[in-house]
Amino acid sequence: MVDREKFFKKYPYKALKQTGIETIENIIEHYEDDKGYRNLRELAYVLATAYHESAHTWNPAIREYGRGKGRKYGMPHSKTGQIYYGRGLCQLTWYFNYESFTRILGVDLIKNPDLALEPRNSVDILMIGMRDGIFTRHKLNMYFDKDTTDWVGARKIINGMDRANLIASYAKAFYKILDYKEDDKAQEEAEIVNVQNPKKALTDSEALLPNKVEEVIKFVKP
Repeated sequence: MVDREKFFKKYPYKALKQTGIETIENIIEHYEDDKGYRNLRELAYVLATAYHESAHTWNPAIREYGRGKGRKYGMPHSKTGQIYYGRGLCQLTWYFNYESFTRILGVDLIKNPDLALEPRNSVDILMIGMRDGIFTRHKLNMYFDKDTTDWVGARKIINGMDRANLIASYAKAFYKILDYKEDDKAQEEAEIVNVQNPKKALTDSEALLPNKVEEVIKFVKP
């Protein structure tokens, strides 16, 4: 179990509002329940991403400023009439991403994309997407395993190298205050299973290809 008391006591930024507390609690709860997450560096980077993409508000229902105006994904879709602009803690964009998470979550985001703004859906989209590489084909275990800790490169999981150093600074700040109640963090880090060779991360051009999810993988509670 993550030591929530320690995290909130040492939280390094502006005092949290109730929305922030609830969002962080939901992220930590998902981390604890999801067997696909393996170390606290992954959790720290997810928290940093949520903090950045929500403009430091931790609001799971945040919408993209401008709602896609001037961007290719900002036009009404030819079949649904919906606009698949950035929504939620990961700022989910593009029709194919909404299509993927419709299958994964069992929630019709195609017909009603605003369902991505519901707190639980917003957190699940963020954490499953970063875990499995659904957004860009880059995934957390490419950057955080027993051999690798790449706070800067991990930005490719979401959006190229945009603000990569800034988000890395958030992640490192969160990692310093993350710990388990009973387990030793150093021992946990030493026992990380390297499930994918980080040396074989995709190139930027490969990562930009539309990522059609063929096999749905849901997180399973232990």
